[in-house]
Amino acid sequence: MDQSIREAIEDKDLERVRTLIVKYGLPESTTRDKVRLLFFSPSDVKNLKRLYARQNRCSLRGRLWCLILNVKLRKDDEEKYSSLVKKGRCRPEGRYGSISVDVSRTFASDRTFRKRVSEEVLERCLIAFVNSSSQFRYTQGMAQWCGMFLYEMPEVMAFRCLRRFAGKLCPGYMQKGNPGTHKALELLRDCMSDVAPELLNTLRKRIPIDNPLYTIAFSPLLSFCASLTPMDEIRNLWDLILLFGTHLNVVFVLGYILTQSEDLMKVGSANEIQRIFDPRHPRSVHSRSLINVTFKILPSISPKLYSKLKEHAT
Repeated sequence: MDQSIREAIEDKDLERVRTLIVKYGLPESTTRDKVRLLFFSPSDVKNLKRLYARQNRCSLRGRLWCLILNVKLRKDDEEKYSSLVKKGRCRPEGRYGSISVDVSRTFASDRTFRKRVSEEVLERCLIAFVNSSSQFRYTQGMAQWCGMFLYEMPEVMAFRCLRRFAGKLCPGYMQKGNPGTHKALELLRDCMSDVAPELLNTLRKRIPIDNPLYTIAFSPLLSFCASLTPMDEIRNLWDLILLFGTHLNVVFVLGYILTQSEDLMKVGSANEIQRIFDPRHPRSVHSRSLINVTFKILPSISPKLYSKLKEHAT
């Protein structure tokens, strides 16, 4: 199956890739290709030419994500990226948000990520992203998106993928006030009303606000599940989010909540519920189980609601 997925990616046969990954996922042997991704300190921006020359050092997953996002490295990409990095933080500085604070917290407990992606690289890539368009701004959660790409591919490729992902697939998630995430929270509540009304009523009793899911689902929704752990399992979810659409972000979070339903039905207070979903200490996700739950949920969602899910991120 390893070879079949490789061949499907090399052939750019996304339909076959979708079928194989839904059924089997990317085999472990392909998710950690032994590659040394190249990163440089800010003083070594000129060495991005080396990065361009060795851009083929993406992992297999990195090549898959580039294929899905239709990202191909162009001859002038490293020069353009270098100029965006050199600009640094420009006015208005509010567009850069809390980048410096967030990069230090991004996958902080994942030692493999920390060895592979430095804070310098993560911050540099995010600043270049904001500088690349007057329409772009940094919002909370974006450091985790960027980290996902940097883990799988060289810096310039990750920058290009981040631009395509944020600018084309989920622009609503980076607008001021984060309307994409707030729409996702409303749709999550509506989906739960259809799929698990008893659990939703229990949550409403324990957390007496209009949308009780706000306190437990905001972080995984804005990060596209990247705030959950472990990262190896979340990358499997990202394969499907990129292959099928950003609507799966909402349905994956719903599936994650449903996997905790037994504990949720037992607790008696909002504080106990929040401890279950504490973003600082999230419970481990088993991606294959969560994917199975999610694909069982999908047929229960009404066509009208499903249409809203498909459109909510744009």
